[in-house]
Amino acid sequence: GVFEEKKYMGGTRQLAYAVASSECYSVIGGGDTIAALNGFGLLDKIDFVSTGGGAMLEFLAGRQLPGLKALEESL
Repeated sequence: GVFEEKKYMGGTRQLAYAVASSECYSVIGGGDTIAALNGFGLLDKIDFVSTGGGAMLEFLAGRQLPGLKALEESL
């Protein structure tokens, strides 16, 4: 969401609290997501934080990342 705007902040906050309070292993990614959870004081309640949001989603979807491919080929 566009959490910086008050009319959208509530939904982002509710989702952030749901993830942070879950007993499941939590993973978030991306600069805006990190900023939102940090602003809500929840960042320390997340198990894994990735600064690369788009790249993280690509990796989780099973797609090959160019940087990892290059590393594999160099071995």
